[in-house]
Amino acid sequence: MAMSATSSNLIVYLIRKYNVKSIDAAQISNIVRGCVQLAPVLGAAASDAYFGCYPVVAAGAAISLLSFVVFTLTAAFPSLPAVLYTAVCLLAVGNGGTRYNAATLGADQFAGGGERGRDAFFSWYFACLYASYVAGDTALVYLQDSVSWALGFGVCAATTALGLVALLAGSRPSPWTAPSALAASPSRLPPSPSPCWPPSSSPPRSSTASPPRCGGGSSLQRVGIGHALNVASMVVAALVERRRIRVAHAHAHGAAAAGDAVPMSAAWLVAQLALTGAEEALHLPGNTALFYREFPGALRSTATAMPPLSIAVGSYLSTAFVGAVRRATGWLPDDLNRSQLDRVYWTLALLAAANLCYFLVCAITYRYTGNDVDGDGEASHTLDDK
Repeated sequence: MAMSATSSNLIVYLIRKYNVKSIDAAQISNIVRGCVQLAPVLGAAASDAYFGCYPVVAAGAAISLLSFVVFTLTAAFPSLPAVLYTAVCLLAVGNGGTRYNAATLGADQFAGGGERGRDAFFSWYFACLYASYVAGDTALVYLQDSVSWALGFGVCAATTALGLVALLAGSRPSPWTAPSALAASPSRLPPSPSPCWPPSSSPPRSSTASPPRCGGGSSLQRVGIGHALNVASMVVAALVERRRIRVAHAHAHGAAAAGDAVPMSAAWLVAQLALTGAEEALHLPGNTALFYREFPGALRSTATAMPPLSIAVGSYLSTAFVGAVRRATGWLPDDLNRSQLDRVYWTLALLAAANLCYFLVCAITYRYTGNDVDGDGEASHTLDDK
């Protein structure tokens, strides 16, 4: 919750507190989001190779708490940008330890309980995760924007401290299950890290292994629907932005100054945001369940870190894309009321459509490994009834 509120509101914080221009603030925010999403991959590697999930999650929560304490200091002393850099780095490191290692820690408790229990856990995990996002992006962002930045960051620190205390308290009565697959041979390499990248260096595997299910429909089906919704959300964003620009141009003929708020209801954003939310609700649980099943048991934490890796790459590509658009076109001036942002969204819609087509080709040719680690850490194969 605290991490979501801080990362979501970072653009506003940079603009209001550090006088950064809007487009520059957006690019900085994209880089930070990329680091925040990339860090879990390193945390997962540390968990799989050295420490296990629980110590990494506990350390990540402690570092996250420290980051919000430092963020509170940045609100009190905005003349020290180095403090802000430190806070952002600590936020990324802390998130690297907690975000998806926590998912692996929970899923490991279902060892021997079957795939259905783990899939249900992933669905509930992400439901609770997104509920925390809603709470953070509303209540905590309101505190930061409308009351006090220092108070908002202070509440972030307090909620993180409560989570850390709960984790440490829960470790006493409930010993955490550590899968014995951690002792598996390092030669057991994972299959292709994404269904979008079909394995080409290994022989085709039997297609009789049943696809992993995740709350209705196979994981690949859910991810595919998520890709389709992504295309739809970009199309809707382009149409709404086109209307906003028209309203902004009409408003500019009056006494409005550059950058003034456009007299247009925020309800126009509901459809786009609903599509984006539905897309993520299908993407993340579907991808996470798929990777958790398809990867070897020794790489369970790495498996759950694969979805944020793709998000991190997307954040970096987004920054590069915005920079290229600014250099090559006049679509993104500092005053967005005079921009052609709708053309940017149309371009993204075309790229998303191409990605959907590529995904469908790869998904159709993908062969499930049937990997499923039971309580003894051994791989089992679930066959169809045919």
